[in-house]
Amino acid sequence: MTTQTGSATAVPTLGLSPQALQSGPTEPVWDQESKDSARRAAAAVMELFARPGLSATAWANELAAVMTPKAITDFYGTDPARIPAHHVTGHPSLTVDPTNGFSVLATVATDAGSYRIQLLRTMAGAPWKANRITAEFGH
Repeated sequence: MTTQTGSATAVPTLGLSPQALQSGPTEPVWDQESKDSARRAAAAVMELFARPGLSATAWANELAAVMTPKAITDFYGTDPARIPAHHVTGHPSLTVDPTNGFSVLATVATDAGSYRIQLLRTMAGAPWKANRITAEFGH
């Protein structure tokens, strides 16, 4: 709620401390924790994605927890039985743009070849979410 005090207008704080209002959200940077959390997120996404034996409903519901709203919409109606990967076979590698701490491309090896996952986050410390998952055919 905004209130008037004399000629000055108070700014609504929404319960935030004055320090939080002054510093604002933190711009993400590529430190070791950011890289480690992106690798963990990529591995978790592929572990959930590469399960062709699940029902479409169970697969979509479980995968939705690690995806952006756009990705959830893109994969809606996917039959997991058509996904050739059954399990992850290697550790994720990252392609990092050092000027963009909000996005990263991860490559994850599976028993059916490599997949690339575009991961996004909204701010430093926020969870990585898969925005796109694509197979790398021919690799």
